[in-house]
Amino acid sequence: MCRFKNSSWASQSVYLVCHVFAVLRYMKLFECVHVQVMSIQEYPVQAAICSPVDGSTVDVEDGAVTVHGYALSGGGRGIQRVDVTVDGGRTWHAANLQMDPQQYGHQWAWTIWDVTVPLPAMTTGQRVEIAAKATDTSNNTQPETDVGIWNMRGLLENKWHRVYVSIVTQSDQ
Repeated sequence: MCRFKNSSWASQSVYLVCHVFAVLRYMKLFECVHVQVMSIQEYPVQAAICSPVDGSTVDVEDGAVTVHGYALSGGGRGIQRVDVTVDGGRTWHAANLQMDPQQYGHQWAWTIWDVTVPLPAMTTGQRVEIAAKATDTSNNTQPETDVGIWNMRGLLENKWHRVYVSIVTQSDQ
């Protein structure tokens, strides 16, 4: 990590997070950003669901859905936990993490994860929200919403990742 601001074009003009007050005051995004904020250097903790895909129909035989995804964090921090919920966060299920051993503080690789989550009763024919959140080795955890982290360009947005699926069983088909 460098103590000095990078002088490249991208660091000076693209990878910047503009504060809302600056945009509202000046109404010209790039005029206010250059001097007021540092460029992005580290990525916040993030988990993403890869399967099932948002909007898909999931065939469930045993009352559970298997969810797959990846997680990562910036600054060389590894992932210590990924949790998945199908009931809006009332209950969480810890995912199985698949990661290569890396030296603490030098954990740059994505962590692949999977978990089989039991569905609440009476979800057949319903649309279900599946949400995932990760926690890194510094105990940073993804926030539920973007309140407090929202910015004009959506940079570093790391709220819980959500997908919505329709549940069916083989007896429904």
